[in-house]
Amino acid sequence: MDIVEGVRKLGFRKWYEHQLVEAHAWLVTGFLALILAFALFELHNDAGGVQPRLLLLAGALASAAGGILAWLRYHHVLESTELAAQLATCPHCGTYGRLAVVCSAPQSGTAVAANPLLEDLPHLRVRCRRCEGEWRLEPPP
Repeated sequence: MDIVEGVRKLGFRKWYEHQLVEAHAWLVTGFLALILAFALFELHNDAGGVQPRLLLLAGALASAAGGILAWLRYHHVLESTELAAQLATCPHCGTYGRLAVVCSAPQSGTAVAANPLLEDLPHLRVRCRRCEGEWRLEPPP
């Protein structure tokens, strides 16, 4: 769920919790895929015949690749969520995470090229629900 839809639907804090749960689900998936890769590679040594050995080796390689991809996804989701969390404190009253999205616009291509995490964090204009102060939820240049 992207940040604009998530904050409008759930609020920032609930969106943040959902993102952390998603990130850690990717971590567990990657860990299980790596365990499967090691198990299949171990079975590969005990298999008789060329075809079963090749199938087990292919399964081990596919599981290892899946584990690596899950780790990369975990890292990406966690980093982009933490970036949004660092910017979610109201500069006017200091309240954390009580914000509403006023408007949003996608990041420019040059900004995303410089920092790939910005792809998941569009230019957001947000309003504090406590003091009604507005600010931009974007990282410093």
